[in-house]
Amino acid sequence: YQGPVILAWREIEAQARGDTGRNLVIHEFAHLLDMANAEVDGVPDLEHVAAPTAWAAAFEGEYRRFLRQNRMGRSRLLDDYAGTSLIEFFAVGSEVFFSAAPRMLQELPTLYGLLRQYYQQDPAVWR
Repeated sequence: YQGPVILAWREIEAQARGDTGRNLVIHEFAHLLDMANAEVDGVPDLEHVAAPTAWAAAFEGEYRRFLRQNRMGRSRLLDDYAGTSLIEFFAVGSEVFFSAAPRMLQELPTLYGLLRQYYQQDPAVWR
């Protein structure tokens, strides 16, 4: 918290070569965005979101849905690490949002929509 972000260059290079949905840089900066409101809880500062309370509730609902799907072996797009906490769900979800957007839009459209609203970006149309 409030310290430097330290990244492993070899991992960054390897991830940049593939379309795995993994991206350490995005993951770590998503944590910084989560910390921006002084609460590390998986819900970033939502000042620019029209209905922040509704956004946070919907995001937590997607996290709970992910946990259920993951327990049944049905979720493969997000890494299992996303299920360790809402904090990691936001970071892993952000990775996939930017690194495998078309697939996320198809498989997890509600989560994609929430992240599109937060980031004010639509990476599925970039390709």
